[in-house]
Amino acid sequence: MGQDIYDVVDIQTCFIDEAHFEVSRNLVDAVYPQHFFNRTTLMRLLHMNQFRNIKSGTTIVGHLAFKKHMGYVNERAFKNATDYLAANEFIEFKSRNKTITCFMVNVAPLYDPNTKSVIHPRGIRLVMNARNQRKSENDFIMVPNVIVDAGLLKDLSLDEIYLLLKLYRYNFLEVFGGIDFSVIRRENSRTVITETVCEDIYMTQYDFTDGLSVLQAKGLVTWVSVIVGTITIDGVMHLMNYVCDENMFTGTWLPSYSIIEVLRPYYQPNLS
Repeated sequence: MGQDIYDVVDIQTCFIDEAHFEVSRNLVDAVYPQHFFNRTTLMRLLHMNQFRNIKSGTTIVGHLAFKKHMGYVNERAFKNATDYLAANEFIEFKSRNKTITCFMVNVAPLYDPNTKSVIHPRGIRLVMNARNQRKSENDFIMVPNVIVDAGLLKDLSLDEIYLLLKLYRYNFLEVFGGIDFSVIRRENSRTVITETVCEDIYMTQYDFTDGLSVLQAKGLVTWVSVIVGTITIDGVMHLMNYVCDENMFTGTWLPSYSIIEVLRPYYQPNLS
């Protein structure tokens, strides 16, 4: 944009976290069949992703830390979630002593619906460290650490967690002012939602909208009025680029400008 983010974004509408962790877009891009993860298993995977060593890809985060950040779950359910992730090659057992078990976190595999099993591109399992992430065929979602650190997932249902991750998958604050407005926006008091964004996480538009209301009530997302540049082709206006939040505008109004509402996650990763 050529401007400092603090010059164009109303900082009261978001909190920029200096730290973030990555999870594979495979989780929310319809790569796996519906019900592939239960709530505890998905939360266990997110927790291990945040608390892994970015150089080695290893994590020793266990049950006590999980309960602190993710809420209570009994030991059997916790063990079942860990075993499921290992059986499906999201993680690998490395070592254990009296009090600590170490796992390697892998780059998320793909899924073969014919064999109903996970597969790895080119048959190679990649440890999820910084080097392998750069060369993997996965794309990654940037999630602010505070989402886990502050226990913000504790009271969310499985569908609501998927929805929040899906929103972060399209979250680009500097480019769109929040969620990509080709995916979801409000325009002339009408909410526009791309169908595929719901289908990717096996939700109807009604359930998607209902989930948004929950996330909004919990302060995790908010609608923000922004100015965007537009271009008209064959009489149809196309939204092109985010200019700034409406209440931050100080320049000269151009005929190509328009005002819409974008959906903005309150907690933002600092990607600068």
